[in-house]
Amino acid sequence: MVLLVLFLVFIILFISYKTKKQTKEEMVRQADGIIII
Repeated sequence: MVLLVLFLVFIILFISYKTKKQTKEEMVRQADGIIII
């Protein structure tokens, strides 16, 4: 399950970096949300 979490976080960071529509704070919040879930 750890690998799945890291994979999801990587996807979010990649999409965020590619679109550049989200701030670093938003990316951190999403990452924390996935880890908590």
